[in-house]
Amino acid sequence: MNKIFTKPEITGLAYYNDCDFFRQIFELLCSKGDFKKVIEYLEGFFTVYPLQRHDLISVYFHCMTSIGNAKIAYEAIRIFVETTEQLARIGEEQFSAPLVVEQNGFLTRIGEAVDQTALTHLYQELGLLKKKPIIFSANKLQLANEAFLPYVEDYFDIIVDASLSNYFERIRPISPYQPAFYKFSDSQYGHNGNFFWNCQKQISSKGISLQPFKLKDITIEKAMEFLKTYDISYEDEFVVLHLREVGYFDAAHHGWRNAPPSDFIDTVDYFLSQGLKVVRIGHSKMTPMPERSGFIDLTQTEKPDEVDLFLCGKAKFYFGSGSGPASIALHFGVPCCEIRRVAATGARQHHFVQNIPFKEKKSGYTLRFEDFWNHNVEHIHAPLVFNNLGWVPSFPTPEKNLQFAKESLEYVTRGKIFQVNQSCQGQREKYQIWGGMCSESLPLIY
Repeated sequence: MNKIFTKPEITGLAYYNDCDFFRQIFELLCSKGDFKKVIEYLEGFFTVYPLQRHDLISVYFHCMTSIGNAKIAYEAIRIFVETTEQLARIGEEQFSAPLVVEQNGFLTRIGEAVDQTALTHLYQELGLLKKKPIIFSANKLQLANEAFLPYVEDYFDIIVDASLSNYFERIRPISPYQPAFYKFSDSQYGHNGNFFWNCQKQISSKGISLQPFKLKDITIEKAMEFLKTYDISYEDEFVVLHLREVGYFDAAHHGWRNAPPSDFIDTVDYFLSQGLKVVRIGHSKMTPMPERSGFIDLTQTEKPDEVDLFLCGKAKFYFGSGSGPASIALHFGVPCCEIRRVAATGARQHHFVQNIPFKEKKSGYTLRFEDFWNHNVEHIHAPLVFNNLGWVPSFPTPEKNLQFAKESLEYVTRGKIFQVNQSCQGQREKYQIWGGMCSESLPLIY
């Protein structure tokens, strides 16, 4: 348990035993509640066994979804990124190896595809990447949205060639590139999605945009060809609506992000009454919503992949769950109004949020952001963690959703709620909230 890791001649059996017992020792140290010793153990272990670094990702997810400790989770990611970058330097300096993306799975989830591509672009803009990292495959790439491929090609060198696959497979362990996580400075590291608000000040100060994508002509042309049958023109003002439901990517720690469409009937009617069209996107397993003039529900419709990209990248604003389509909107410069946010965490520019309030079950006390940070659960949204703490969410009612819808339009048009947020800029920025919060959520940061 108190083993000091050095670099002696390690036998095959000793190597296996150390790696085999890693998880047990880590969990034992966590159970004792000694944060410092946990980090010392992780740093010592992966200094000796850098090729086992993927165990750190398991540590991260275990901390974020089960034991509920964001600080240990983020320290694990810091060590993971440092180890990954150390291996990449060895690959470059000793073997002249190009950077190779470790796994292509991020392309199969549109939110991760957009976030990780945007992160890679910003690394290039900042001069942290001199060349495009390589994405390789022996077969055709699998993407959540095929229409996003041209945007990926702008920032990655894509090689689909069975004859070269073995070559890149061999060099990948010594020259890895992993955009799922980042380390920007000695105090800024974590999951890639947090990069865009955690490093907001430094990036903006260099004149670099955090909305790196613009719709390509091919995206616009193919989308408009389809949408003209729904009486949508390029000049129309519309809201794109996405309400996350089961049936696409389901995990226990995502459950509270789902939203029943029946709770948003009045919301849709309100947007329509303001002269806006509402276009709903999603998957075919989603619950149908009532038809009415100006509301276009595309969840049950086969359509080109360009349509979702266009809608999220051209809307007056996005309204709905903090899911993949929200990332598209944010990275294409479209304001994003996010419902039912669980984590007490930062927000990007043009990001307006409705936080789910929590109460302490025993006392009825309403938890503030400060309480999330004091309990090391500020970036967590897994129900299990909050259930273990005895914290109970108060999900918004249809009436609260309608109120948020009204404030969303008000915020996007820089009305009263926008001005209220401007008046408490210092308090928002304390929690790295560079966008805005609805009137019900603002008291949570005081």
